[in-house]
Amino acid sequence: MRRLGVWRHTAVVVAMLAGLAHRGGSSAQIAPSLLPPNLLSFVDGARRDINAYWTRTLPNYRPPAEVVRFQAPAMTDCGAVQHPNAFYCPATNKIYWDVTMFASQYRLGDFAPVFILAHEWGHLVQRQLGYLDTSAGLLTIQQELQADCLAGSYAFDAAQRKVLDPGDDDEAILSLRRAGDDLDSPWFDQQAHGSAGLRIDAFTYGFEGRACTNDAFWAFLRQRGVDPARAPQSSAPNSGRLETLLPRAAGRFLMLEVKRVQVQGAVDALKARYRSVDGMYLEAAAVAFPSMAVARSAVDAEIKEMIAKAALKEIRRTILVDEKDKTREVGVEIVLQGQLEYVVWSNRHVLGIVEGPFNVSHELYTALPF
Repeated sequence: MRRLGVWRHTAVVVAMLAGLAHRGGSSAQIAPSLLPPNLLSFVDGARRDINAYWTRTLPNYRPPAEVVRFQAPAMTDCGAVQHPNAFYCPATNKIYWDVTMFASQYRLGDFAPVFILAHEWGHLVQRQLGYLDTSAGLLTIQQELQADCLAGSYAFDAAQRKVLDPGDDDEAILSLRRAGDDLDSPWFDQQAHGSAGLRIDAFTYGFEGRACTNDAFWAFLRQRGVDPARAPQSSAPNSGRLETLLPRAAGRFLMLEVKRVQVQGAVDALKARYRSVDGMYLEAAAVAFPSMAVARSAVDAEIKEMIAKAALKEIRRTILVDEKDKTREVGVEIVLQGQLEYVVWSNRHVLGIVEGPFNVSHELYTALPF
């Protein structure tokens, strides 16, 4: 890649925590003296160029609050990171990159770190355009492939400006080939990012100068099998108290899918996805514990973890009382807000969470017949 400011050569396998998952790589600490020469200044140059591209391209663009260098294991604004990685943290609008991963993947070529940063910037752009919101109704794999496409859009612009050297796009493709999902990983899995072929296709789509944010792009993915309508839908279990807490219909909300999940210390747990009549998507969960005391303890732990990880703010707390004996406390309702709204409650031995757009989460919560 041609020199931009103080850019120098280095490389990295594409990876993301809140998006692009990296497989393998050493988590051992690396001494500053062993870093590739000028690695830090190179990344800084890439950061400035990608930021300049989106400043020119996206109306009302807001740059990241910070591009943070770290070395795993480490604690970040989006929680603990145990292994070398790079990711966008929506809670604080920061992009993180691990120096060990960058250094260990040096051999892939100098465009690889530029691509990883461009992919993370893609998630930042998605957030500003609303594609990371629950209401957008996108699967994880759709978000990840769109971020690959947006990275391709930046690469296309860089090529037009004669910033790229011949073969730089091949270095991104090499990274993607090594970062694709396992062959036996379902494409509709909640953690899916796409096979190597899908990711290369998405990057190439953007690198050819095509838009990544219109219906044509989603049609392009459907042609390659990434179609939400084809994702398996779990039927609602037909017995048990939790099923009455997460019904197929609640107010103006219709259940799209429901499945049982495992929660430590719980006797049962369900997670469901809902859609309102006007197209808003929400998620709800109900977890049954052995006793009210255990459920309330779980609420307290959940609230503390959510506030710490997602930079949420508690805006309301209401004590729930027995309908017949108003002096008897039976639970609590807590409303948290950040980029989305969360209602967390316990009613006797059950813990529940509803996640969705502002004011809509609480509406679904009040419609559930708990």
